[in-house]
Amino acid sequence: MALKQQLMLSYHFVGIIPKRAYNFFKADYSYRIPKFRIGPMDDNTRRRAELRAFLLITVILFPVLAVAVVGGYGFLVWFLQVLTG
Repeated sequence: MALKQQLMLSYHFVGIIPKRAYNFFKADYSYRIPKFRIGPMDDNTRRRAELRAFLLITVILFPVLAVAVVGGYGFLVWFLQVLTG
């Protein structure tokens, strides 16, 4: 038995079922699943997607990783100096 059905039965067994909970159990959330296009991309769409990925990597990902690596190394050196004197 599904979890939703068990909870629904437990609410009915107790005799208290809030309207909000009842609507939650009856709701259909399938409309929230995104529908992706599958198939070949035209040149403009592919070029735009590649440019977006390139900008994401060069403007956000690499600087964040560089700061994290240098900061992590600095923390390691500082901590070893604290331990070893």
